[in-house]
Amino acid sequence: AEAEQAQHQLLSADIKRFLERPMAEGVKFIPAPDAPPGAPIGDMPQDWLAPPPGAAWEDVHPTLWWQQ
Repeated sequence: AEAEQAQHQLLSADIKRFLERPMAEGVKFIPAPDAPPGAPIGDMPQDWLAPPPGAAWEDVHPTLWWQQ
């Protein structure tokens, strides 16, 4: 079809123009920034298995009979 042939010609011309174009001198590649600290939005933090503050056995029972 005519539309498909036009699309193929455009694609071929784009590829040819890309391959014939020299690389620009002094091109600098910028590294990607580091990930921000903490868990991604919507994810649980890494310490999700840790007991909440004040819920440790020592917090609930400060005087243990077997340690006296």
